[in-house]
Amino acid sequence: MERRNHSAAETTAPAAPSLIATGTATASYFAELDRIDREAARLNAASAGDAEWSRWEEAMNRVYGEIERLPLTPKNAKIKARAVWSIVGGDLEEIGEGQSATCRLLRQIVAGLVADGRN
Repeated sequence: MERRNHSAAETTAPAAPSLIATGTATASYFAELDRIDREAARLNAASAGDAEWSRWEEAMNRVYGEIERLPLTPKNAKIKARAVWSIVGGDLEEIGEGQSATCRLLRQIVAGLVADGRN
């Protein structure tokens, strides 16, 4: 059961302990997104059942919801771009599908922010 290719950010994040509330550093968001991506890959490879996917979606929605609520700053833009990268599974063609200048620039912005966020 492949669920990796949906736009999970459209769902509402459930109440859960918050990285924001606990004052966790920016690096923790990147680590959480990496963990979410690794778990999605594992679930896809293992042909996981609905219960496992539901737990993954709950964690994913919590993290994406927190990131979405972060104020827009240059530092947080990198986190938000990394979340977008995670949502589309690294397939930037899903962002602004098409070849207009707007779509190409949007993909370049996300890719650049993701790369810069790791430095």
